[in-house]
Formats: sequence, C-alpha cells, structure tokens
Amino acid sequence: MKYLLIFTLLILSGCMAGQIKEKTANENQVSVYKNSWMTTYDTFKTASDHCMKFNKIAKLEREASAFDLWMQDDYLCVIP
Repeated sequence: MKYLLIFTLLILSGCMAGQIKEKTANENQVSVYKNSWMTTYDTFKTASDHCMKFNKIAKLEREASAFDLWMQDDYLCVIP
C-alpha cells in the first residue's frame, strides 16, 4: 500500500511538472510547477512565455524548495 501511494504521487508530480498554476497566474505574476528533476531554467521558459503575452519578462521571485508539498517556482512579470 505504501508503494502504491508513492507511485501515485510520482505520477501526479510528473503530470503537473512544467504547468502554470492557473489560480494565481496574471499579468504580474506566475507560478510554475516542477518536479525534482527539473531546474529553474526549465520553469523559466514556461514563465517567460506567459509574461511575454503581456510584453513583460519573467523574474524569479522564489525558487521551489524540496520541502514544499507542491514544488513550484514563483516569478514576477516585470517591465523590461
């Protein structure tokens, strides 16, 4: 049973990796989910694409920690 739970969590984290957290995404900020194999460079690409819709650039505000339940990098969308 324990292994089933771990396997399920690994699958879910892989499915969400690289996706934007839609609840908080707007023209001023964006959060991008990541898994333990992704780097901040990987999430930066996704955040940049989001911010470019508003003619802004992404600036890392908070890098995900291994202690976070849902690992996500937080970015601000700033005027260049």
